[in-house]
Amino acid sequence: MSDNDSDNQRGGWAVSGHREGFHLQRSVPDPADEENGDLDELLEQVPGILLVQRFARAVSRVGWFSRLGEQLGRQHEGLAREYLAALGFPDARTALIEGWEDAAIAAESLDWDAAGWEAEEQLRAALMHRALELVSEQDLELLLAQVNAQAFEGIEMGAHEAAALFDSDDPALIDLAIGSAAQICHLAALALLVADEPDHPFLLKFRLFEAGRWPVGLVGNSFNIF
Repeated sequence: MSDNDSDNQRGGWAVSGHREGFHLQRSVPDPADEENGDLDELLEQVPGILLVQRFARAVSRVGWFSRLGEQLGRQHEGLAREYLAALGFPDARTALIEGWEDAAIAAESLDWDAAGWEAEEQLRAALMHRALELVSEQDLELLLAQVNAQAFEGIEMGAHEAAALFDSDDPALIDLAIGSAAQICHLAALALLVADEPDHPFLLKFRLFEAGRWPVGLVGNSFNIF
């Protein structure tokens, strides 16, 4: 077994990469491992754990911030509308941000118009409550840490490369973009762990990030997307 294969096996599960994406496969259990039975029972009770593990592998391949400032196509426009409706703002409209300076202005506006943030915070708190009914706080921290470890390098690299393309050298704004992407990975993982809404607002928002965009936030009736 190669070092890479060894790294991809954890707790009786292996993750293999293919052109079609990541696939979870059952690894061969060690009969001497007394924890296998406990793991099987946990996975049967909380199938969302597998979704989070798969998600953790997939986030490393996202093209973070790779399409900033581009016109929104029909697919991404529809995705944004789905997110807004699911969040509780069906009448809001998308507003394209074309540069980092405008992104900074939109981000600053969130300080005085936090309706979108407050709606997301309520959803986050509800997911945390439900997640802790499924797994222990320690196990939840471990799952989220795995997602963060897989995502952060790509997020950081993508943000700095995108800023360089726009000749932007505002470290605070770049850090804000990095933090926003890291946060959506955390929130999407929570939604997957609970695993009862395939179109949860956090999963829809993640898909906008996955498409290379930065959804900066909702201000008034405008959902600002870079």
